[in-house]
Amino acid sequence: MKKLLIVLVVVAAFAAAYMLSMAVLDRRVRSALADYRAAGHPTRLAEITVPATDPGREAARLLALADSALNHRKEGPVLARVDSGAAFTPDELRQIDARNARALGLLNAVARLPAGCMEADYTKGLATPLPTAGNRMTDFGNLLRLHARVLASDGKYEPAMEQLMAVLRLVNVMPDRFLVASLIHAAQYSRTLPRIRELAPRCSDQTLLATGQYLGEFNPRARFQTSIEAEATVSRDWLVNFRPRYAAMYLPDESALNRFATLALLLPPVNRYAQVRQLRLMQQELDLFRKPWFETRAAWARIDSGLDRKGSITFAGLTPRVRLFSERCAQVESELDVTMLGLRALLFQRLHGRVPESLALLDTRAIDPFTGRDYTYRPDPRGFLLYGVGRNLKDDAGDSRSDIVW
Repeated sequence: MKKLLIVLVVVAAFAAAYMLSMAVLDRRVRSALADYRAAGHPTRLAEITVPATDPGREAARLLALADSALNHRKEGPVLARVDSGAAFTPDELRQIDARNARALGLLNAVARLPAGCMEADYTKGLATPLPTAGNRMTDFGNLLRLHARVLASDGKYEPAMEQLMAVLRLVNVMPDRFLVASLIHAAQYSRTLPRIRELAPRCSDQTLLATGQYLGEFNPRARFQTSIEAEATVSRDWLVNFRPRYAAMYLPDESALNRFATLALLLPPVNRYAQVRQLRLMQQELDLFRKPWFETRAAWARIDSGLDRKGSITFAGLTPRVRLFSERCAQVESELDVTMLGLRALLFQRLHGRVPESLALLDTRAIDPFTGRDYTYRPDPRGFLLYGVGRNLKDDAGDSRSDIVW
């Protein structure tokens, strides 16, 4: 009898401790969730879902047709080589261009549709597929830039610029709720903006003004933040509704310790603790993301040094790698700044018959997100030199292999 009483007391103590811990953890989850919502971040899948629209359905249809029209297995590697600067004769470029005329027509039709019109249905959570042909955007961008190159070689500079802008409009049609789509978006901007800078001196004032106006409307930081918030919302849904079959998505490639940690999420106290950690971490990282890269490099390093991003009991492994996206965003911002400042300097030169002595004469100021200082600018015999330092944070005197150069 005495032993039974001891067992009952121990069980009761464990039950009380469990109930108390769950009550404390539930309160912490509610507090963290309230703070996260108060900061304006979404927490439910319904908040990040973009409904289907007629333009979105048309974009999906046209992209599917373009996907079929472009032989990716055959043309993809060729287009990648062309875009990377490999040597091709003018006749070879025209042949590639001609045999993909149907795909080009379809892509230009998509580029004329409203930005962000494609559907983003997140009701499937982590199983949500990419938008139609989203994984083909690299080939599509390469093809449009090839077409611009062919047009420019024929002296058709205005149509060539229109094809370069079509690349940007095409990726802008994709929804900004997908983090992968935003990475594709950033890559296409980084590949296309240097071509715009090369072509701009040969274009009319009207084309330069239209190009500058379109570029000025794009906010890469806002787009990335929307994508990061959406990804965090999906991750939270995964965690809140954690099931053993979900663990199978990550377990095969994990270490024994991380397999145990992931399976431990089936335990309610561990799951609640992971929810708190995830919400606090995402709020901290999103607060940092709003600031320029040069202000936050040290803070990002401290966060990364304290986290096991491959998976842990705190479940930091299921949060977006915000530091990476912050740096990628700064790259696009710098590319945009140099392009916009260069367009303004070029228009100033045409209006006044001379290049501006300094960027101060352009009635605008842009700060290099990598350094926090003004971009390097000086007149030279060819016109002017304008550049930012790029991700290596070194001033390489305008070397286009590392700096971001007009």
